[in-house]
Amino acid sequence: MPTTITLNGWTEFEAKLKNMPEILQKEIGGEVEDAARLWATGAKNDAPVDQGFLRGLITSAKTGPMMAEATSPSEYSAYVEWGTKSRVRVPTDLQQYALQFKSAGGGGVDPKPFIFAWCKRKGIPEKAWWPIFISIMVKGIRPHPFFFVQVPVVEKQLINNVRNILKTEH
Repeated sequence: MPTTITLNGWTEFEAKLKNMPEILQKEIGGEVEDAARLWATGAKNDAPVDQGFLRGLITSAKTGPMMAEATSPSEYSAYVEWGTKSRVRVPTDLQQYALQFKSAGGGGVDPKPFIFAWCKRKGIPEKAWWPIFISIMVKGIRPHPFFFVQVPVVEKQLINNVRNILKTEH
């Protein structure tokens, strides 16, 4: 679930920053990279854990000067983040982005063995496995926000850090 978050006014600020000293550009680039790491760390901490596959794939990386990204590349990240079927809950500002993850079916994968294996790992009695399977197939799974809930915290910290850099440079 790679994504780009554009801060209000960042594009204009970035254009002005390119005219500032190179050392300042590097410092702010470091802050952007730190923000992506903070986002990935927060997402890892908030991701639901069963076998750890989702959590283990969340990363951050520098993608260019003053650019970095945090990603959750698991094919089921979006379904965990926003839920499925009648339980889907996507924030208004992410609905357009979320449309790319909407699917008509399970992609040819039989979910029953995965759901039953999960029930077994959780110690759920076998007699409850079928009703759980039916509930998931009919109602879907509840959302477990872990990725996009990081935005306000990361955005606030990045803006404060950049402001502090600019204050000390003047």
